[in-house]
Amino acid sequence: MAGTLDGKERLYGIDLAKGCLIILVFVGHMIPGAIGDVFPRYAIYSFHMPLFIGISGFLLKIEKLDISFSHLLPKYWNRLILPWSIAVLFFLLDHNIYNGIGINVKNVVYAFVHPWYHLWYILGFVSYLVISCVLWTLFNKLKHRWLLMLLVAFIISIISKWSIFGIVFTDGYSKTLHDLIQFDFRLYNYVFFAIGLFFRYCYEHGKMLSAKAADIFRSILIVSMMMVCFEFFKQNSNVGRILFFVMCIPFLIVVLYDCVNKCLPRSKTLEFLGKYSLPIYLYHILCLQIAHVFFEGGSTGYYVVSLAGFIMMCVLFFIFRNNKMFGRLLFGTMRRGHN
Repeated sequence: MAGTLDGKERLYGIDLAKGCLIILVFVGHMIPGAIGDVFPRYAIYSFHMPLFIGISGFLLKIEKLDISFSHLLPKYWNRLILPWSIAVLFFLLDHNIYNGIGINVKNVVYAFVHPWYHLWYILGFVSYLVISCVLWTLFNKLKHRWLLMLLVAFIISIISKWSIFGIVFTDGYSKTLHDLIQFDFRLYNYVFFAIGLFFRYCYEHGKMLSAKAADIFRSILIVSMMMVCFEFFKQNSNVGRILFFVMCIPFLIVVLYDCVNKCLPRSKTLEFLGKYSLPIYLYHILCLQIAHVFFEGGSTGYYVVSLAGFIMMCVLFFIFRNNKMFGRLLFGTMRRGHN
């Protein structure tokens, strides 16, 4: 095994997968146009965040679910919440200053409750973590704990994907709660986080998926991918929602299987991008904003400046990767192993 999850070595496949996904995140944001109108964006958005979230679940130690929530969040303060909080404030200042809007307590609070554009992911991660801790505690002494957790996770995701909360929460504070659940927490992704957790549990207890079972999931993935491509031209909302789960669940399982079984090639560049995917995710939008200042979206100049900015940002992260201040404020606490 190229890496373990005991805090001493890294699984290079996980970093590689995250590196590929963070590039897709950038490309998906760089391409202009509505998701339903531009096929490359449609294709990227059909799977990239579910896979990212599933990998995040896989990287969480199962033992941490036994820790009370009050003790769990401090553990993620340096690694996740502090860098995210700085990014939230940075983009709030960036947006308000550029548009001539003043800064006050109200819009600062709003920025954290309804993060700007791409910054929802960390808020979503925290919500998935909280739900997982609650479910783990509720089902603690039950024989089929994992089955129940996965079932509840799937139900939560289905309810969110079909916007059932919107039927109940229609106005006032209830509408605000609905928007928080639907657009900030994005609970339709929670099932992927739970599957990642379960895969981690199986990996640590030597109960891995067989090669034959993995091939079955690969077959389902290939068929569902073709169906998703066809769905782009039909755009049936209910079919699209179904395919979201039909494709992304086997996709996540196949990726995690290949990561832990050393089926993926090595790439130091992609592994570096994966290892530092958090700061790249938090600040890659800045490259696009700069490009928009000088060029119209979709123009050659826009793409050149965006890509050059992205490369320069990654180079700067590489240069300052061992700087303690940058490590604390931008990168999170970098550790040698996945834990």
